[in-house]
Amino acid sequence: MKRIVPESSHVEEPRSILDGIVHQGAEEVLARMLEIEIQEFLERHSGVVDDDGRRQVVRNGYHPERKVLTGAGSLKVK
Repeated sequence: MKRIVPESSHVEEPRSILDGIVHQGAEEVLARMLEIEIQEFLERHSGVVDDDGRRQVVRNGYHPERKVLTGAGSLKVK
């Protein structure tokens, strides 16, 4: 079940060096997995073109950075 946390809610900062390492690692893994998923999606749909031969599925930028609440704490994703 999804749980939406308003931006105004307080999320604790890591309490120890180990918590900080876990937090940073989780952010990096999440960012890498999202990038891989995007690349696979683009490759899978690379053959979708319009009547003029232009690709219809393209990457056209990023959304603003936001926070996602996980078991490792609040992670920044872009």
